[in-house]
Amino acid sequence: MIKIFLYLLSFILPASLSAQEINIRNIPLSETFSTQSLATFIRANYKTDKERFYAIHHWVARNIKYSKETLYELKHDSDNDTRIAEALKQRKGVCENFAAIFNDIAGKCGLTSFIVDGYTKQGGRLDRSGHNWCAVLLDNEWFLCDTTWDKDAQSDYKYFLADPLNIIETHMPFDPMWQLLNFPIKHNEFIGTALPDKKNDYFNFKDSIKAYNQLSYLEKLKTTVKRIGVIPVHNDLLKNQMAYLEMKISIVYEDQDMNLYNSAVNDFNIAIKAFNNFALLHNDPSAATTPLSSLLKLLNEASTATLSANQKIEDIGKNMINPQYDPSVLQNRLEFLNREVKKYTAILKSVPSKEPGSSKIFNE
Repeated sequence: MIKIFLYLLSFILPASLSAQEINIRNIPLSETFSTQSLATFIRANYKTDKERFYAIHHWVARNIKYSKETLYELKHDSDNDTRIAEALKQRKGVCENFAAIFNDIAGKCGLTSFIVDGYTKQGGRLDRSGHNWCAVLLDNEWFLCDTTWDKDAQSDYKYFLADPLNIIETHMPFDPMWQLLNFPIKHNEFIGTALPDKKNDYFNFKDSIKAYNQLSYLEKLKTTVKRIGVIPVHNDLLKNQMAYLEMKISIVYEDQDMNLYNSAVNDFNIAIKAFNNFALLHNDPSAATTPLSSLLKLLNEASTATLSANQKIEDIGKNMINPQYDPSVLQNRLEFLNREVKKYTAILKSVPSKEPGSSKIFNE
Protein backbone atom coordinates (compact mmCIF):
# COMPACT_ATOMS: atom_id res chain seq x y z
CA MET A 1 0.00 0.00 0.00
CA ILE A 2 1.27 3.45 -0.83
CA LYS A 3 1.80 5.62 2.22
CA ILE A 4 1.43 9.14 0.91
CA PHE A 5 2.82 11.92 3.02
CA LEU A 6 -0.14 14.25 3.26
CA TYR A 7 -0.24 17.43 2.12
CA LEU A 8 -3.82 16.90 3.41
CA LEU A 9 -6.59 18.61 1.53
CA SER A 10 -9.81 19.64 3.17
CA PHE A 11 -12.01 17.56 0.87
CA ILE A 12 -15.68 17.59 1.70
CA LEU A 13 -16.76 14.26 0.30
CA PRO A 14 -20.37 13.70 -0.65
CA ALA A 15 -22.17 11.16 1.42
CA SER A 16 -22.25 7.77 -0.25
CA LEU A 17 -25.43 6.80 -2.02
CA SER A 18 -27.09 3.46 -2.44
CA ALA A 19 -29.75 2.31 -4.87
CA GLN A 20 -32.28 2.19 -2.06
CA GLU A 21 -31.61 5.78 -1.00
CA ILE A 22 -32.22 7.27 -4.43
CA ASN A 23 -34.93 4.91 -5.66
CA ILE A 24 -33.30 3.55 -8.82
CA ARG A 25 -35.76 3.44 -11.73
CA ASN A 26 -35.75 0.60 -14.17
CA ILE A 27 -34.88 1.94 -17.61
CA PRO A 28 -37.02 0.45 -20.40
CA LEU A 29 -34.98 -1.89 -22.58
CA SER A 30 -35.87 0.13 -25.68
CA GLU A 31 -34.12 3.15 -24.14
CA THR A 32 -30.82 1.37 -23.51
CA PHE A 33 -29.33 1.00 -26.98
CA SER A 34 -27.96 4.53 -27.28
CA THR A 35 -26.30 6.86 -24.83
CA GLN A 36 -28.67 9.64 -25.92
CA SER A 37 -31.80 7.73 -24.91
CA LEU A 38 -30.17 6.63 -21.65
CA ALA A 39 -29.21 10.23 -20.90
CA THR A 40 -32.71 11.48 -21.72
CA PHE A 41 -34.25 8.98 -19.29
CA ILE A 42 -31.76 9.78 -16.52
CA ARG A 43 -32.21 13.52 -16.87
CA ALA A 44 -35.98 13.15 -16.70
CA ASN A 45 -35.99 10.84 -13.68
CA TYR A 46 -33.18 12.11 -11.45
CA LYS A 47 -33.02 15.63 -10.09
CA THR A 48 -29.50 16.27 -8.79
CA ASP A 49 -26.14 15.87 -10.52
CA LYS A 50 -25.07 13.48 -7.77
CA GLU A 51 -28.08 11.24 -8.37
CA ARG A 52 -27.53 11.34 -12.12
CA PHE A 53 -23.88 10.33 -11.74
CA TYR A 54 -25.00 7.48 -9.51
CA ALA A 55 -27.69 6.34 -11.96
CA ILE A 56 -25.13 6.26 -14.79
CA HIS A 57 -22.58 4.38 -12.68
CA HIS A 58 -25.22 1.94 -11.49
CA TRP A 59 -26.59 1.21 -14.97
CA VAL A 60 -23.18 0.65 -16.59
CA ALA A 61 -21.86 -1.51 -13.73
CA ARG A 62 -25.02 -3.66 -13.70
CA ASN A 63 -25.72 -3.97 -17.42
CA ILE A 64 -22.36 -4.24 -19.19
CA LYS A 65 -20.61 -7.54 -18.59
CA TYR A 66 -16.86 -7.80 -18.57
CA SER A 67 -15.52 -9.56 -21.67
CA LYS A 68 -12.45 -11.54 -20.63
CA GLU A 69 -11.79 -12.79 -24.15
CA THR A 70 -10.90 -9.24 -25.24
CA LEU A 71 -8.99 -8.33 -22.11
CA TYR A 72 -5.60 -8.00 -23.80
CA GLU A 73 -6.71 -6.75 -27.18
CA LEU A 74 -5.37 -3.35 -28.18
CA LYS A 75 -8.03 -1.29 -29.95
CA HIS A 76 -6.31 2.06 -30.32
CA ASP A 77 -7.81 2.36 -33.79
CA SER A 78 -11.36 2.34 -32.42
CA ASP A 79 -12.94 5.64 -31.49
CA ASN A 80 -15.27 6.13 -28.53
CA ASP A 81 -18.40 5.98 -30.70
CA THR A 82 -17.35 2.54 -31.95
CA ARG A 83 -16.53 1.32 -28.44
CA ILE A 84 -19.88 2.53 -27.18
CA ALA A 85 -21.92 1.07 -30.05
CA GLU A 86 -20.21 -2.33 -29.73
CA ALA A 87 -20.69 -2.55 -25.98
CA LEU A 88 -24.32 -1.42 -26.01
CA LYS A 89 -25.16 -3.88 -28.76
CA GLN A 90 -23.39 -6.87 -27.20
CA ARG A 91 -23.89 -5.79 -23.56
CA LYS A 92 -20.25 -6.57 -22.87
CA GLY A 93 -16.85 -4.98 -23.14
CA VAL A 94 -13.65 -4.12 -21.33
CA CYS A 95 -12.64 -1.09 -19.29
CA GLU A 96 -12.42 1.24 -22.29
CA ASN A 97 -16.03 0.39 -23.17
CA PHE A 98 -17.22 0.89 -19.59
CA ALA A 99 -15.47 4.26 -19.33
CA ALA A 100 -16.59 5.42 -22.78
CA ILE A 101 -20.25 4.66 -22.04
CA PHE A 102 -20.15 6.31 -18.61
CA ASN A 103 -18.40 9.39 -20.01
CA ASP A 104 -20.74 9.77 -22.98
CA ILE A 105 -23.93 9.45 -20.96
CA ALA A 106 -22.57 11.92 -18.40
CA GLY A 107 -21.75 14.45 -21.12
CA LYS A 108 -25.23 14.13 -22.62
CA CYS A 109 -26.69 14.67 -19.14
CA GLY A 110 -24.81 17.97 -18.94
CA LEU A 111 -22.31 16.59 -16.42
CA THR A 112 -18.54 17.08 -16.49
CA SER A 113 -16.58 13.89 -17.06
CA PHE A 114 -13.26 12.89 -18.63
CA ILE A 115 -11.88 9.48 -19.54
CA VAL A 116 -8.62 8.73 -17.73
CA ASP A 117 -5.98 6.49 -19.31
CA GLY A 118 -3.65 4.67 -16.95
CA TYR A 119 -2.83 1.39 -15.31
CA THR A 120 -3.57 -0.34 -12.03
CA LYS A 121 -2.25 -2.75 -9.48
CA GLN A 122 -4.02 -5.29 -7.31
CA GLY A 123 -2.52 -7.10 -4.37
CA GLY A 124 0.66 -5.10 -4.84
CA ARG A 125 1.16 -6.38 -8.40
CA LEU A 126 0.84 -4.37 -11.61
CA ASP A 127 -1.82 -5.44 -14.08
CA ARG A 128 -0.29 -6.31 -17.44
CA SER A 129 -2.86 -4.30 -19.40
CA GLY A 130 -3.77 -0.62 -19.29
CA HIS A 131 -6.98 0.60 -17.72
CA ASN A 132 -9.60 3.34 -18.19
CA TRP A 133 -11.80 5.09 -15.66
CA CYS A 134 -13.41 8.52 -15.38
CA ALA A 135 -12.74 11.79 -13.58
CA VAL A 136 -15.89 13.77 -12.72
CA LEU A 137 -16.62 17.22 -11.38
CA LEU A 138 -19.35 17.51 -8.75
CA ASP A 139 -20.05 20.65 -6.70
CA ASN A 140 -16.68 22.10 -7.81
CA GLU A 141 -14.75 19.11 -6.50
CA TRP A 142 -13.10 16.35 -8.51
CA PHE A 143 -13.71 12.64 -7.95
CA LEU A 144 -13.07 9.38 -9.76
CA CYS A 145 -15.48 6.71 -10.97
CA ASP A 146 -14.49 3.23 -12.11
CA THR A 147 -17.52 1.29 -13.27
CA THR A 148 -15.34 -1.63 -14.34
CA TRP A 149 -14.06 -2.25 -10.84
CA ASP A 150 -17.61 -1.90 -9.45
CA LYS A 151 -19.11 -4.38 -11.93
CA ASP A 152 -19.50 -7.08 -9.26
CA ALA A 153 -20.79 -4.78 -6.51
CA GLN A 154 -24.44 -5.05 -5.50
CA SER A 155 -25.20 -1.46 -4.56
CA ASP A 156 -22.53 0.07 -2.32
CA TYR A 157 -20.00 1.08 -4.93
CA LYS A 158 -16.43 1.50 -3.72
CA TYR A 159 -15.31 3.23 -6.89
CA PHE A 160 -18.14 5.72 -7.26
CA LEU A 161 -17.07 9.31 -6.51
CA ALA A 162 -13.86 7.88 -5.09
CA ASP A 163 -11.49 10.15 -3.20
CA PRO A 164 -8.37 10.72 -5.36
CA LEU A 165 -6.21 10.31 -2.23
CA ASN A 166 -7.56 6.78 -1.80
CA ILE A 167 -7.80 5.57 -5.38
CA ILE A 168 -4.16 6.48 -6.10
CA GLU A 169 -3.25 3.37 -4.12
CA THR A 170 -4.53 1.22 -7.00
CA HIS A 171 -5.04 3.52 -10.02
CA MET A 172 -2.20 5.41 -11.71
CA PRO A 173 -3.04 7.76 -14.62
CA PHE A 174 -0.41 8.11 -17.32
CA ASP A 175 -0.95 11.88 -17.18
CA PRO A 176 -0.22 13.14 -13.64
CA MET A 177 -2.92 15.82 -14.01
CA TRP A 178 -5.60 13.13 -13.69
CA GLN A 179 -4.34 11.99 -10.29
CA LEU A 180 -6.39 15.00 -9.13
CA LEU A 181 -3.80 15.64 -6.43
CA ASN A 182 -1.94 18.82 -5.61
CA PHE A 183 1.12 16.70 -4.87
CA PRO A 184 0.99 13.94 -7.50
CA ILE A 185 3.08 10.86 -6.76
CA LYS A 186 5.63 9.50 -9.19
CA HIS A 187 5.31 6.32 -11.20
CA ASN A 188 8.23 4.64 -9.48
CA GLU A 189 6.58 5.40 -6.14
CA PHE A 190 3.36 3.80 -7.37
CA ILE A 191 5.00 0.62 -8.60
CA GLY A 192 7.03 0.34 -5.42
CA THR A 193 10.55 0.87 -6.73
CA ALA A 194 10.99 4.10 -4.81
CA LEU A 195 9.83 5.49 -1.50
CA PRO A 196 7.30 8.34 -1.51
CA ASP A 197 9.00 11.70 -1.87
CA LYS A 198 8.08 14.37 0.66
CA LYS A 199 9.34 16.99 -1.78
CA ASN A 200 7.03 16.24 -4.68
CA ASP A 201 6.23 19.51 -6.44
CA TYR A 202 2.94 21.31 -5.90
CA PHE A 203 0.62 21.02 -8.90
CA ASN A 204 -2.57 23.05 -9.34
CA PHE A 205 -4.57 20.37 -11.13
CA LYS A 206 -7.85 22.34 -11.02
CA ASP A 207 -6.44 25.27 -12.98
CA SER A 208 -4.59 22.88 -15.28
CA ILE A 209 -7.82 21.04 -16.14
CA LYS A 210 -9.62 24.32 -16.81
CA ALA A 211 -6.85 25.40 -19.19
CA TYR A 212 -6.73 21.94 -20.79
CA ASN A 213 -10.46 22.03 -21.49
CA GLN A 214 -10.06 25.20 -23.58
CA LEU A 215 -7.48 23.67 -25.91
CA SER A 216 -7.94 22.17 -29.35
CA TYR A 217 -7.70 18.42 -29.78
CA LEU A 218 -4.12 18.70 -31.04
CA GLU A 219 -3.03 21.01 -28.22
CA LYS A 220 -4.57 18.65 -25.67
CA LEU A 221 -2.45 15.83 -27.08
CA LYS A 222 0.70 17.95 -27.08
CA THR A 223 0.28 19.19 -23.50
CA THR A 224 -0.45 15.64 -22.33
CA VAL A 225 2.73 14.39 -23.98
CA LYS A 226 4.65 17.27 -22.39
CA ARG A 227 3.40 16.39 -18.90
CA ILE A 228 4.10 12.69 -19.36
CA GLY A 229 7.40 13.37 -21.11
CA VAL A 230 9.10 14.69 -17.98
CA ILE A 231 8.43 11.37 -16.24
CA PRO A 232 11.23 8.77 -16.40
CA VAL A 233 9.90 5.67 -18.18
CA HIS A 234 9.53 2.96 -15.53
CA ASN A 235 7.38 0.42 -17.37
CA ASP A 236 6.28 -0.67 -20.83
CA LEU A 237 2.73 0.58 -20.30
CA LEU A 238 3.93 4.16 -19.89
CA LYS A 239 6.30 3.79 -22.84
CA ASN A 240 3.52 2.41 -25.04
CA GLN A 241 1.17 5.22 -24.05
CA MET A 242 3.73 7.84 -25.05
CA ALA A 243 4.21 6.11 -28.41
CA TYR A 244 0.43 5.98 -28.87
CA LEU A 245 -0.02 9.70 -28.12
CA GLU A 246 2.84 10.63 -30.44
CA MET A 247 1.22 8.51 -33.16
CA LYS A 248 -2.07 10.39 -32.68
CA ILE A 249 -0.24 13.71 -32.98
CA SER A 250 1.41 12.48 -36.21
CA ILE A 251 -1.99 11.49 -37.57
CA VAL A 252 -3.32 14.99 -36.88
CA TYR A 253 -0.32 16.51 -38.66
CA GLU A 254 -0.75 14.09 -41.58
CA ASP A 255 -4.39 15.14 -41.87
CA GLN A 256 -3.32 18.79 -41.80
CA ASP A 257 -0.74 18.15 -44.53
CA MET A 258 -3.31 16.28 -46.62
CA ASN A 259 -5.76 19.18 -46.29
CA LEU A 260 -3.01 21.70 -47.17
CA TYR A 261 -1.96 19.67 -50.21
CA ASN A 262 -5.53 19.23 -51.46
CA SER A 263 -6.23 22.92 -50.92
CA ALA A 264 -3.03 23.86 -52.79
CA VAL A 265 -4.12 21.64 -55.70
CA ASN A 266 -7.49 23.38 -55.69
CA ASP A 267 -5.75 26.78 -55.79
CA PHE A 268 -3.58 25.57 -58.67
CA ASN A 269 -6.68 24.51 -60.61
CA ILE A 270 -8.25 27.93 -60.00
CA ALA A 271 -5.06 29.59 -61.29
CA ILE A 272 -4.94 27.33 -64.38
CA LYS A 273 -8.59 28.07 -65.16
CA ALA A 274 -8.05 31.84 -64.91
CA PHE A 275 -4.91 31.68 -67.07
CA ASN A 276 -6.61 29.49 -69.67
CA ASN A 277 -9.52 31.94 -69.85
CA PHE A 278 -6.98 34.70 -70.41
CA ALA A 279 -5.31 32.67 -73.19
CA LEU A 280 -8.64 31.96 -74.90
CA LEU A 281 -9.48 35.67 -74.91
CA HIS A 282 -6.21 36.87 -76.34
CA ASN A 283 -6.20 34.12 -79.00
CA ASP A 284 -9.75 34.95 -80.04
CA PRO A 285 -10.16 37.28 -83.09
CA SER A 286 -12.49 39.43 -81.01
CA ALA A 287 -9.74 40.05 -78.46
CA ALA A 288 -9.04 43.41 -80.07
CA THR A 289 -12.18 44.73 -78.44
CA THR A 290 -11.52 43.14 -75.02
CA PRO A 291 -10.62 45.76 -72.39
CA LEU A 292 -7.15 45.39 -70.94
CA SER A 293 -8.66 45.57 -67.46
CA SER A 294 -10.57 42.32 -68.09
CA LEU A 295 -7.40 40.53 -69.19
CA LEU A 296 -5.44 41.87 -66.22
CA LYS A 297 -8.20 40.75 -63.91
CA LEU A 298 -7.84 37.15 -65.11
CA LEU A 299 -4.08 37.27 -64.72
CA ASN A 300 -4.47 38.73 -61.24
CA GLU A 301 -6.83 35.88 -60.29
CA ALA A 302 -4.23 33.39 -61.49
CA SER A 303 -1.48 35.18 -59.58
CA THR A 304 -3.50 35.30 -56.34
CA ALA A 305 -4.31 31.60 -56.57
CA THR A 306 -0.70 30.58 -57.21
CA LEU A 307 0.44 32.68 -54.24
CA SER A 308 -2.13 31.00 -52.01
CA ALA A 309 -1.05 27.54 -53.21
CA ASN A 310 2.63 28.29 -52.59
CA GLN A 311 1.92 29.50 -49.06
CA LYS A 312 0.14 26.25 -48.26
CA ILE A 313 2.93 24.17 -49.78
CA GLU A 314 5.45 25.93 -47.55
CA ASP A 315 3.51 24.73 -44.49
CA ILE A 316 3.39 21.09 -45.56
CA GLY A 317 5.66 18.91 -43.44
CA LYS A 318 6.68 21.68 -41.04
CA ASN A 319 5.66 19.67 -37.98
CA MET A 320 6.75 16.21 -39.12
CA ILE A 321 10.13 14.50 -39.24
CA ASN A 322 9.09 12.36 -42.21
CA PRO A 323 6.39 14.22 -44.19
CA GLN A 324 4.02 11.94 -46.11
CA TYR A 325 3.32 14.39 -48.92
CA ASP A 326 5.86 15.46 -51.56
CA PRO A 327 4.62 18.69 -53.20
CA SER A 328 7.61 19.06 -55.51
CA VAL A 329 5.73 18.23 -58.74
CA LEU A 330 2.94 20.66 -57.88
CA GLN A 331 5.52 23.24 -56.86
CA ASN A 332 7.27 22.99 -60.24
CA ARG A 333 4.00 23.47 -62.09
CA LEU A 334 3.17 26.48 -59.95
CA GLU A 335 6.56 28.02 -60.65
CA PHE A 336 6.07 27.63 -64.41
CA LEU A 337 2.56 29.05 -64.26
CA ASN A 338 3.70 31.94 -62.09
CA ARG A 339 6.44 32.87 -64.62
CA GLU A 340 3.89 32.89 -67.45
CA VAL A 341 1.45 35.02 -65.48
CA LYS A 342 4.17 37.53 -64.59
CA LYS A 343 5.38 37.68 -68.21
CA TYR A 344 1.99 38.47 -69.69
CA THR A 345 1.07 40.81 -66.85
CA ALA A 346 4.20 42.85 -67.59
CA ILE A 347 3.34 42.95 -71.30
CA LEU A 348 -0.20 44.16 -70.66
CA LYS A 349 0.92 46.79 -68.18
CA SER A 350 3.35 48.17 -70.76
CA VAL A 351 0.51 48.97 -73.16
CA PRO A 352 -0.68 52.61 -73.11
CA SER A 353 -3.87 52.97 -71.12
CA LYS A 354 -5.76 54.19 -74.21
CA GLU A 355 -5.21 50.85 -75.93
CA PRO A 356 -8.75 49.37 -76.34
CA GLY A 357 -7.74 45.75 -76.83
CA SER A 358 -4.92 43.27 -76.85
CA SER A 359 -4.82 41.35 -80.11
CA LYS A 360 -1.93 43.29 -81.63
CA ILE A 361 0.11 43.01 -78.43
CA PHE A 362 0.68 39.33 -78.94
CA ASN A 363 0.91 39.50 -82.73
CA GLU A 364 3.82 41.92 -82.81
